[in-house]
Amino acid sequence: MTLSSFITKLEQKVSGESSHPQPQQYPPQNPQYNTYPQFQPPSQSYQGPAGYNQHQFYNPVNQPAPSNYYNQPAYDNPQYAPPPSHASQAYQQQRQYHKPATKSLLLAYASAGTATSAKDPDTNQQLYIITYPKYDGWTGKPKSGLDQELHVGDKKGPILGGWVNSKTTGKPSICIGEPNNGAQFQKLKSSSVGTKMGFVSPHNGREYGWKKGDEKYAYRLVDVETGGEVAAFDPHKSSSSMSKLGKLEIQLLGGEDWVAAVLITGVILVNEKVDNEIGTEVLQAVLGA
Repeated sequence: MTLSSFITKLEQKVSGESSHPQPQQYPPQNPQYNTYPQFQPPSQSYQGPAGYNQHQFYNPVNQPAPSNYYNQPAYDNPQYAPPPSHASQAYQQQRQYHKPATKSLLLAYASAGTATSAKDPDTNQQLYIITYPKYDGWTGKPKSGLDQELHVGDKKGPILGGWVNSKTTGKPSICIGEPNNGAQFQKLKSSSVGTKMGFVSPHNGREYGWKKGDEKYAYRLVDVETGGEVAAFDPHKSSSSMSKLGKLEIQLLGGEDWVAAVLITGVILVNEKVDNEIGTEVLQAVLGA
């Protein structure tokens, strides 16, 4: 053994190192990679902005998700709204321009001209009648206090309203409801937009009035403020029947009180025109004789 070898062995003995080669040491492996199968987060399909989770766990190396991952609140953008489809747009337009249901009535004179009936045009059933009231034998005055009464069905039906003529001016004031049970009275008036027989509707408080239609003796009931048409009266085309007045079509904006107001004012207007025409013909006949 040479002197250099002896010195080397002596140094190894002093330092505690062995002359035999030692195996290479590696850092301990992470136990989470030894588990099988490895954690796979559930796949999620894209659901648009409404389904996006701003707290979604970023997992580029397939690490286990945190314990509160599935309890995070979903992101909800209040300003986001999906674009409307063509079907929904068509539905909204249909609702916007949808007109309310209507009631059609055929008006004609009844009881030898002393009453006006309103019948269903399909069944010919009498739905309403406007007639003179019953008088009290002791006072000689109408029991209802009205000059004309509107009844449901026939004369024995309940009273929906009517009108009374002023003793000084002769102008009518309409009554909506039972005269002796909280009825509403109001004077008919003309407006600055050319309507007449104007009244305030009991169902919505808006003012309506009649104006002339395109044909002779045709009339349209309109909203005084907007000009929208809500009812129409068209005269009977045949001249052979003097009892048939025409057809009244009413948009059902309200209940029976609305129908009563339209029917009463329409009949007053038609009767006024008929009376004026008869008076003119009689006057012309007298003057011509």
